[in-house]
Amino acid sequence: MNILRGINDLAERTAERLAGLIVGDDYEKVITLQFCVDLVRRERRNNPKVTYFTLSVRSNEFPANECDNFVVRLSLKDAKRNALMSDYVFHADEVDADITELLDGRESVTVKI
Repeated sequence: MNILRGINDLAERTAERLAGLIVGDDYEKVITLQFCVDLVRRERRNNPKVTYFTLSVRSNEFPANECDNFVVRLSLKDAKRNALMSDYVFHADEVDADITELLDGRESVTVKI
């Protein structure tokens, strides 16, 4: 089972790296919860179906630079928690204390707006 998990993790990291090369992920020094909330609010003004968002933070085992220690993913979802668009992906040197507190030891959390 651990072998399958390792293969899955490797595939996810490879897919994220390829997506970053194709789409161009954003690199930030610090990602804050306020930044994420502001982004969700902006998207909700453009699309009133946005009801939930999922915030995920993962340590990056193979950082490409000094602003690549964490991969932060923000997913916008409708009332049935279906994805509405492509996720926002940011790479950061650190995340703020508000994100750490919200996650409370978990890798991701879904929040109703």
